[in-house]
Amino acid sequence: MDNADKSIEDMLEDVPKAEQRDRRALNILLDRQRQKQGHILALKAEMGTTVSYITSVTLEWVAQKVSYARELPVFKGKFDPDTNKVQIDEETASEIRQREPDWRRQFPMTMYLVKRDHHKFPPILVVAHQDWVHTPDADEWGVDGRATRSSIEERSLDSAGAYFELGTGETTLFYALDGQHRLMAIQGLHTLLKEGKLHARTIKNEPRNKFESTDELLEQGINTQKIQSRMSEKIGIEIIPAILKGETAEEALQRLRSIFVHVNQNAKRLEKGELAQLDEDDGFAIVARRVASTHRLLKGHVRMKGGQLPESSPCYTTMKTVVSVAQEYLGQLEVYGKWKQDKEMKIRPDEEELGSGTKKLKSYFDALSELPSHQAIINGAGGEEIGRMRQKDGEDNMLFRPVAQEALARAIGQLESEREYDIKRVADKLARQEKAGQLKLCDKKAPWFGVLVDPDNEVMRRKEAYKTLCAKLLVHLLDGTHTEEEQNELREKFALARVVSRDGDEEDWKAFNLKGKVVRLDRVGLPTPWE
Repeated sequence: MDNADKSIEDMLEDVPKAEQRDRRALNILLDRQRQKQGHILALKAEMGTTVSYITSVTLEWVAQKVSYARELPVFKGKFDPDTNKVQIDEETASEIRQREPDWRRQFPMTMYLVKRDHHKFPPILVVAHQDWVHTPDADEWGVDGRATRSSIEERSLDSAGAYFELGTGETTLFYALDGQHRLMAIQGLHTLLKEGKLHARTIKNEPRNKFESTDELLEQGINTQKIQSRMSEKIGIEIIPAILKGETAEEALQRLRSIFVHVNQNAKRLEKGELAQLDEDDGFAIVARRVASTHRLLKGHVRMKGGQLPESSPCYTTMKTVVSVAQEYLGQLEVYGKWKQDKEMKIRPDEEELGSGTKKLKSYFDALSELPSHQAIINGAGGEEIGRMRQKDGEDNMLFRPVAQEALARAIGQLESEREYDIKRVADKLARQEKAGQLKLCDKKAPWFGVLVDPDNEVMRRKEAYKTLCAKLLVHLLDGTHTEEEQNELREKFALARVVSRDGDEEDWKAFNLKGKVVRLDRVGLPTPWE
C-alpha cells in the first residue's frame, strides 16, 4: 500500500471518531443549555407570515405559566367586568369567535390524566407576551411605530436559524389560544395536589358537590406520588410571539385575532359515528364495532357518519345506532351493566367480558335476522331496495329507522333482564306483525302512528320522550303490561301522542284511535298485546 492509500485509510478511520467527539461535545452543550433557568430549546416554524417556536415543557410549567386567551391584554376592554365574559357586540363577534371554556370539562379531563396510565394530550398553542407590547412609549418601539424585537427573548443556536433558545422568565407571560380545556385539566391536576381535592364544576366555573380527593384516590390505588409524577410529564407547546420584530401594534393585533379565529374554525369535532370507530375504552362501542364489521345483517350496511338516515339511504342503520343498541340492550343485563360507567372516566372492560358481550350482541342481531325484511338484506338486497324498506311510499318499516331500533333494543333488554323473556320469541312475534303490516310507521291503524310519527305532518319524532314511549309500548305488545297503574299511564301517554286537535279543554281534544278514526281523547285505547 502506497503512502497516498494509507493516508486515505487513516482519514476514513478518523471519521467515526470525529463523529463521536462531535456527538459528545453536542451532548455537553445541550445539557448546559437545558440546565439554564428560564430558558428552553425550540425549533422555529414558519407558515405564511406566522412565525412560531415548537418545544415541550412539563405539565407543572404549563400549570404555573400559561393563562387563558380571554386574559390576553390584546382583548382587554372586550369583556364585561361583571361576568368576566366576552361582550357580544358586532366588533367582538367578527374578531373573537373563541368559545368560553366549558368548566364542566375540567374534572373528567383531569381524572383522565390521573387515572389513565396511557394518556395523551395534543400540543397547546400559546401566545408569548411581555408588558412592553402595550406600553406605547416603551424602548422596544421604534420611532416608526414598529417593534425593534419580538415579544419573546430568542437566540439562534445555528447558522440556519432553525434551533433557538427562548427566554421564558418572569417578564414573559403565556396565553393559550388553542388548548384551553387541556390547560384547564392540567391546572385541575395542580389544584388536586395543592388542595387535596378537586371539585367538578358547572359550565360557569361554580363548584359542584361531586369531587375526588387524594384520600379517595389512594383507596383506588393512586397515591400522591403518582399524581405528582404526572406534573413532571411533558406536553408539546407551540409558541407564537404576541408581536414580531418589525410589526406595528395594529399588524400584530390583526395577526393574533386572525390566528385566534382560524384555529377554532378549522378544529372539526368528530361525529358520534366516527368517535365510535375510534373509542377503545367504551365497552359498548368496542362490541358494537366488532359486530357491525362482521355480522351478516350489518356488514356493509352501516352508515359510519351521522345518527340519522335519509329515507332513500342504502344503509340499514348507522354506527351511532349500533352503539346505542348495544347500550340499550346489553346495558340492562347484569353482566354488562357495569359498563355504564361515568362518561367522564371510562375504563376498558377486560377481553373476556368484551368477547362475551360481542357474542351476546351477535345473538341479538341473529334473532332479528329471521324477520322477512332482514332476510332480504342477508340475501343480497341492494341499496335501493333497503331504502324502499324505509320510505313512506315503500314498506315504511319502523325497524329500518334508528330511533325505533334503539327503542326495540331497550324493550328487549328490559324483557330479558326483568322477565327472562327469550329474544327468539320477540323475533317470531315481530315477524308475524311485519307480515300483518303492523310495523308501518305512517299507517293510522298501526301503534307507531303518533308515537314515532307526528300525526299532523307525519315527520319522524326522535326526542327521547317518544323513544321511551315506543320502548314501553313494545314491552306492552310483546308481553303485556303487568299492573293496572302502568297500563293506565301508558294508555294516557299513547293517546296524547296521537292527538290531532287541542281545541277546548283536554277532555275535548281529538286523537286517532287504532281504527284510524278521529275520536275523543278518552276513547283512544291501547293496542292488544301480540299473540
